[in-house]
Amino acid sequence: MIISFLSQKGGVSKSTLARAVAVAFAQNDWSVHIADMDFQQQTSFQWSERRDELKASPSISVSTHRRVESALKCEDSYDLLVVDGRPHADKDTLLIARTSNLVVMATGTQLDDLQPQLNFAHHLVDEGVDQKNILFVVNKAITNKESFRAISTIKRWGFNVSENAIPYKTGFINAQDVGLSIIESRFKTLNTQAISAIKDVTNKAVQHG
Repeated sequence: MIISFLSQKGGVSKSTLARAVAVAFAQNDWSVHIADMDFQQQTSFQWSERRDELKASPSISVSTHRRVESALKCEDSYDLLVVDGRPHADKDTLLIARTSNLVVMATGTQLDDLQPQLNFAHHLVDEGVDQKNILFVVNKAITNKESFRAISTIKRWGFNVSENAIPYKTGFINAQDVGLSIIESRFKTLNTQAISAIKDVTNKAVQHG
């Protein structure tokens, strides 16, 4: 199964979601691999190195890739391939989307994040990606009002969206800084919030897998 995390712009918490979903499946005894397509910044790869130094369990396998073909070959060796796409869509992005069982679109609550991501998702649909295979997740919400407004906007565009937004909290940042995911922070209440959104992704993926 392939779950891809794609974006038209950076800073929408795409890698944050990819890591958390990978950990969630690994905690349930799936063999999981993250293909980090950002071979320059290597954000997820460096996160995995911090995780290894921490000796966190479960361990998450991560590799970096310049070519989408090499990344997709990893699917044969694992139960789940998580594709952490580049921060900006390119010619390979459509191939990744078409190959994925589920495409996750991370977005912040501001229109500067929402508009490009919604336009990008619409473009994928125009290019033959099944709209039912796209799921939005709202991140970095400061207030419940912000998240509700963003979720309502996504619904008006006709896309599936998790009803559980992930708030902007320093606890999530600190967790990732040491190689943990947002469902593994030191704070149970934060983990509960993040797990609700991640479960929406995992359930949707299993449905389409």
